[in-house]
Amino acid sequence: MALNTVLQKPTRVQQAQSRLDNAVARLETAVQRRGQIGAAPDERVVALESEVQSLQTRNETLKQTSDQVGRRLDAVIANLKTTLEG
Repeated sequence: MALNTVLQKPTRVQQAQSRLDNAVARLETAVQRRGQIGAAPDERVVALESEVQSLQTRNETLKQTSDQVGRRLDAVIANLKTTLEG
């Protein structure tokens, strides 16, 4: 009889417990992965925000330079017209 108890199929309770254990293990793995993935976007967001700020500053500088060049070109064109008309 002792041999029969060792070779018995798992009971329904044991099967359910095994499935529950496996499900909990999968959930724990998913939570760990999500935690690891969750940290990366935060770092990416900070890096992207920094890059956006840098690009906005550069854009403003380029805009100011473009305005200065435009004013100088307008002055040169006005001087050329005056010179050619006179």
